[in-house]
Order: sequence, then C-alpha cells, then structure tokens
Amino acid sequence: MNGSNMENTPNGNWAHLDGCDWSYLLQYQPRFADKCDWSKLDGFNWMQLLLRQPQFAGHCDWSKLDAHDWHKLVCQRPEFAEKCDMSKFTGAHIVR
Repeated sequence: MNGSNMENTPNGNWAHLDGCDWSYLLQYQPRFADKCDWSKLDGFNWMQLLLRQPQFAGHCDWSKLDAHDWHKLVCQRPEFAEKCDMSKFTGAHIVR
C-alpha cells in the first residue's frame, strides 16, 4: 500500500491511506471499515470496492462514479441500478 509499513496501521496510523489503499484493503479485509475515511474514495475506488463488498453501499458518494464506473458496477451488480445516474451514459454505454 503505497510502499508504507503496514505493521503500524493496525495500531492506529490510518491517515496515510488514500482511496486506492482503502478500496483494496476493504475488498479483502472488510473488518477495518470502521477506520475508513470514506471521503478519500473516488468513483473508481467505489466501483472496485462495491463489486466485491456491496455491503458498503450506504457509505458511497454515488456522485463520484462516472459512466465507466457505473457501467462496470451495474453490469456485475444490477442491484445498484436504481442508484445509477443514467444521464452520465452515452449511447455506447447503454448499448453495452
């Protein structure tokens, strides 16, 4: 995770993690969710996280997802279609 020493993280040094780090960590270790600064996740981070751990949807800032993020997420997790801002899609996204 950005080359940092993860030995210190469980002891409370969470501030250095960025959105990519959080997405990756929570995909495989969801028990650390209570430590997460959700504001650090961008749309791509959210898409990746929700594909594997959909239970975190309540924390998601859906406005951060762009058309590509939405397309991938909804294709694999149709339960999120009701949250999708379809105005972000081009004709090509809709066709796919």
